[in-house]
Amino acid sequence: MNGNGNNHIAEMICRLVKDAHQEVGQPLPSERVLATQLGCSRTSLRAALAQLERQGILGRFHGKGTFLVGQPGEPSSPVSNPAAAPERIVNIGFCVMNSPELVDAYAKLAMGMRSVLGNRTHLINFMLFNLRQGISEQEFPAPANMPDLFVVTGDYTSADIVWFAKQRKPVIFLGHWGDAAKCAIKIPYLQLYHDHRADYARVTEYLWSLGYRKPAMLIATKHHAYMERYKGFCDALRNLGQEPSQFKCFTIDTHETHGQVSQAKRRAVVEQVLQARGQFDALITGAYVDVLGAARRHHLDIPGDFALVAETFGHNAFIEELGITELRADHYTFGLLAGQQVGKLSNYDAANQTHISVPVELIVRDSTPPKGGAVKK
Repeated sequence: MNGNGNNHIAEMICRLVKDAHQEVGQPLPSERVLATQLGCSRTSLRAALAQLERQGILGRFHGKGTFLVGQPGEPSSPVSNPAAAPERIVNIGFCVMNSPELVDAYAKLAMGMRSVLGNRTHLINFMLFNLRQGISEQEFPAPANMPDLFVVTGDYTSADIVWFAKQRKPVIFLGHWGDAAKCAIKIPYLQLYHDHRADYARVTEYLWSLGYRKPAMLIATKHHAYMERYKGFCDALRNLGQEPSQFKCFTIDTHETHGQVSQAKRRAVVEQVLQARGQFDALITGAYVDVLGAARRHHLDIPGDFALVAETFGHNAFIEELGITELRADHYTFGLLAGQQVGKLSNYDAANQTHISVPVELIVRDSTPPKGGAVKK
């Protein structure tokens, strides 16, 4: 099928997305289902999907499917504005070092970047990696087709940072890394990160001010970003005159990265946490969905049996409706900030190395009421 035919199929896909009120981060139907719905061959469908991927509307993840990563019909979208593209397009490799189940959070990041950069001047290519196996040379294009700049996010390790440094390309690292890795960086880079150490200290002190004397944490892994959260938790307890070792920090997985932690394993760990609920009266966690499900199965009441603070990645209607207090790291805003920094790294200057801390919002709701006569702040 020619280019005009592919454009027509791409426009039909965009109409399907709009009519279904599909949100960023949600998957599209399978190629077989889409081809049947649109009345076209799978070859023509794949050409249209590739076109929408180049425009930054879709992201395709090997073995997981195709996801909506940007809303169609934006002013910069070539589907809605078929003007000629510029000769030089900056190719950005958007490298996600995390579990595919978190595609929604990273799609919000990419959407924030795209809203700043525009689809006509910057091409965002999604790359999803197997965390336990690390980066494979086979997963990258030939040197002549390598991205002009990398954006790296997720639970990347020190070895991953070294690998990107060897590519001699500017990099935007989104998220926290260990201090030991900095010595390996001899390239221009920007690190944007949420200061989770300060954020967890703040929320721990907040819970203490409400009368909770046995706060606890549930973290995903031993990755250094999660250990920064734990350090903040300990900082607050020491500031309050407490010994941190006397307070619980539960961990779902002991590896440095998420990897593919099965739902059964997550559920088993959360079950163990709730069995130990006599050892805590408030819980701070990003695994709030698992905690809420287990609490329901055990007929536990939040906040009656324990208070809950959920770490989230953006607006969450489900959490808001349930009245759960949030520690919200808005990934869309994170993406906006990253997009604004892309141009500053275009000139290859190894001395251009910047670290920017991005604040996290504490949104107080009914799941953290005052306890024992404390006054809610």
